[in-house]
Amino acid sequence: MRRVILLLVLVAGCSSAPPPPAPARCPEPVLATAEPPAVVTTPSASAVATPSAGPPEAGPLGVAPLPTAAPAPTVPSDPSLAPEGAPFGPLKDHPDVLVFREQDATGRCGAFVVGPPVGGPLGVLQIRKPDGTLVAQLRPSIGIDSYFPSTCGDLTGDGTVELVVSYSTGGAHCCHTDVVLELGEPPRVLLAMDMEDGGYAYPVKLRPGKGYQLVSNDMLLAGAGLAVPYAGVPGFPRVLDWNGQRFVDRTRRFPAFVAAERAATIKDLSCEPDDSMCLEVLGAFVAATSRLVGDWPQQRARLAPAARTAGDRVNDALAAAGR
Repeated sequence: MRRVILLLVLVAGCSSAPPPPAPARCPEPVLATAEPPAVVTTPSASAVATPSAGPPEAGPLGVAPLPTAAPAPTVPSDPSLAPEGAPFGPLKDHPDVLVFREQDATGRCGAFVVGPPVGGPLGVLQIRKPDGTLVAQLRPSIGIDSYFPSTCGDLTGDGTVELVVSYSTGGAHCCHTDVVLELGEPPRVLLAMDMEDGGYAYPVKLRPGKGYQLVSNDMLLAGAGLAVPYAGVPGFPRVLDWNGQRFVDRTRRFPAFVAAERAATIKDLSCEPDDSMCLEVLGAFVAATSRLVGDWPQQRARLAPAARTAGDRVNDALAAAGR
């Protein structure tokens, strides 16, 4: 499955602009409990929200927890039977994983109902019991931030249910964070990884077993001395794997997957012999992915001179950075 993302440019003329400075790191997700709210400012595999004393307080957007008597959002009685075009339903390749096809979709994830608050501000994501009791919520820190659910299922293979959440700061070129929550009371953070202008993790099975790997992408090449427009930088594949406690980057353990992504990118780019910009992008991507596969000398020999030069430059930059 191809996951190469060539970023869309929203400002006219951006395709010819030089790469912008590296974006600021994404703010950490804010996980709040229902009564009263508390904040986890540094999510980790062992981080949970601990109730604090005192009355409920509003969040950064003035979002206070909804009353526990609030009605639960309407969800399908059996989400696995939701039609393909519904905003919430099974993933085609993996029916045991449920996918939220729209940012504002609401659906049942395990024993919980996940979605935005009814009539509430955009960007807030709530986790509720079926009776409407608020268990936790992810709330943005500034007006254009947003949290939205992506997929739900037993991703670790241990019988518990996990929810993949995407966080976006909004704006151009920054920032996205991949978040994985083990649903419970309260939820437990299994992943909170800043992907800058990449992100949007999705589950795949790259080896036999009950659990899933998560495939995402980051903008590694945007900061690797690549002299091409930012909008032309392909997303760099990342494989996040469960280590028994949290999801960690284990991309190097899946060279066949990286090689397949590389082949798909080469086919998509289809560089013409006189397209120097395309050849630079191609060379950079092939060099970077070949460092993970371990076959840069062989791949380098197949590249056109312009692509080879770009690949050498990026390969040297990544080696100097210890990547």
